[in-house]
Amino acid sequence: MIRSARLDNELADLATTRTTLRDLAADQFTDDDPTIASAPYQQILAVLTANPAGMRAKDVCLTVGVDPTPKHVEGARA
Repeated sequence: MIRSARLDNELADLATTRTTLRDLAADQFTDDDPTIASAPYQQILAVLTANPAGMRAKDVCLTVGVDPTPKHVEGARA
């Protein structure tokens, strides 16, 4: 029962994150050319595109030159 509640909370957090990101990027995703101009975002996309099997958030941080502290790793996960 505890595990189910934890999973429900995580799913709710993911839904909130998705909604927040969609709201923040609404202008960019509704443009004729929907691209995200943020250099760090483009850098992360390039890293993930080069590794189609996926990567751990900590490895993404290391690859893009970000200190893999828990704060940054959690940000990379988001």
